[in-house]
Amino acid sequence: MRADVSRRTLLLAALGAAATAPVAAAKPGAPPRGAVASFSVLADITRAIAGADLPVRALAGAGVDPHGFEPRPADAAALTGASALVVNGLGFDPWATRLAKATRFAGLTIVASARVTPIGQGRTLDPHAWLDVANARAYAHAIADGLATARPDLAPGLRARAAAYDAALAALDAELRAAFAAIPPARRVLVTAHDSFAYFGRAYGFRLVPMRSAAGEDDAARTAAAIRTVRAVGAVAAFPERTLDPRGVARLREETGVRVGGALFTDALSEATGPASSYIGLMRTNARTITAALT
Repeated sequence: MRADVSRRTLLLAALGAAATAPVAAAKPGAPPRGAVASFSVLADITRAIAGADLPVRALAGAGVDPHGFEPRPADAAALTGASALVVNGLGFDPWATRLAKATRFAGLTIVASARVTPIGQGRTLDPHAWLDVANARAYAHAIADGLATARPDLAPGLRARAAAYDAALAALDAELRAAFAAIPPARRVLVTAHDSFAYFGRAYGFRLVPMRSAAGEDDAARTAAAIRTVRAVGAVAAFPERTLDPRGVARLREETGVRVGGALFTDALSEATGPASSYIGLMRTNARTITAALT
């Protein structure tokens, strides 16, 4: 506990120093630089719209779990002079808005989920809206509008790329629906490490059996309930998640004999050489993993 307090104290001091440090002077009349996104999935969607016009940086990068992410002084510096900060909202990345406040961020904060109808409320709110491609399209529209507001000089290019990306996402959504149609309805039971697939399940017709709540609760009662449900519905596979401890799913296998499918990507992209280095790649990889295990 004392080590955690000391670490947080040092972090806050460093962020305060970054916030009050002199800012390198920009060229007279030069527009603000780039955009910053809270985590890797948002950064990829933002890059698809920004193109070569605006550099985009992710605070919680590829392979990094954004839940409880602690920004570093370098992350504070990344906000200096940026045109926009893109956050998910829905309680997913409050640390990003705290960072913006601590660094006196003067750009535009864009809430990607602003046009999404949330599932749940309070501690049951699921922030993982991007796992439904229809919501990702809403994210892209919100980001495009925000970037065009922050950089009106780049608006025509931003909107053109947003339209092209929207068409790619519409094609992706149709592709996923065709793939999942091959899974018999009775086998569309998605047993996952935690409750992050509510939007996905609603969109693509899966019954959900999460091992842990979206709020991070992982108690014996939830595990016992998952075991009972898996036995009752005859689920054939359970799926760990790339950024979470796989032991809960392993215990489920021990108790029920359910097969362990491949690990799913939810909160973070893979590195550039991995199978989910883009949002579209993430969704396709998850679709392949799920269909392979359930068919």
